[in-house]
Parts: sequence; structure tokens; C-alpha cells
Amino acid sequence: MNLVRSRQHFLPLAVGLFALLVGAGEPLAAGLTLKCGRADVMNPKWKVPLTFVYAGGDSGPVNISGPFGDFSINVKRTSMPAGSMTTGEALAGTVKARVKLPPLADLEACILKRLTTSASKPDDGDAFLNGRDACLQALQPPLEGVDATASLMIGFFKDQSTQCVLEK
Repeated sequence: MNLVRSRQHFLPLAVGLFALLVGAGEPLAAGLTLKCGRADVMNPKWKVPLTFVYAGGDSGPVNISGPFGDFSINVKRTSMPAGSMTTGEALAGTVKARVKLPPLADLEACILKRLTTSASKPDDGDAFLNGRDACLQALQPPLEGVDATASLMIGFFKDQSTQCVLEK
């Protein structure tokens, strides 16, 4: 397996991305609390809610808590091209944070070991993803966490459906 290719598959783990879409009837700049049902379906330890709390305004911190730890992302109100799923605006931001995930080097080593000891071909994407999921379940994050870049975008569905529970 080409390690450069494998790093492309690790990027989503190294760079966390949260995209939240809530009903269009709610003003973006108003304060809100969102609870998403679970952080991840593959790892039983992560089948717990993620909570996002925003005080309101055109910019400010969104406090995030869940199985990956507690941290804040400063967001700003931004316009988005209005497409079939958006009303044209969102709150977005990025931060470097300490999160409770296994170190990337440990994850890479675990996956490469699984791939080299299995009968899979080096370009077998399913074998890579299955190895990644197994390693994420087996590896323990260090108590101090690891450095990662987390991004957040809170936008709206036109049909007012939601992927998270909006609390007021």
C-alpha cells in the first residue's frame, strides 16, 4: 500500500469536520443547543451524543462536548451559495484542539499491519476501511489527547428537517 495514498484516507480522522444542518425556521444568529444522536456508529465507545452550544450573534464560540472531549470553535456568520439543501448562510469556523482520539502514527501502523497480514490487495479500499474501523475500536487514545484540527459548519435545510435535536 502506498503510504501517501493511505494518508488521504486518514485525513478525515486527523481533521475533524462537523457539518450540522438544522431547520430553516430557526435564525442562525440566535442562541441554540444541538444534540446529535451519536458521534460514530462503528465504535461502540462513540455511540453517545455530541452537544453543540452557541450563545448567538454573528460570531462567537460554539462549545462542543462528547466522546472526543470538550472544546470550543470560534465561528462567524458566513454566506453560502443557496443550493437545494441550504438557505444561503451558515456559522463556520476551525480550531486546533486536543481531542480524545488515537495518535495518527499508531492508527497508521495498526492499519498497515492488518493489511500486510491479510490476503487483501494493496488497493482494496474495503480492506483499508475495515482495518481502520477495527483499529479505531482497538486503540486507546492517550489520556492527554492528541492535537487535531476541528472544523464546524452549522447551516440549514430548506425543508426544515434536522439531523440533530434543536433545544432552546
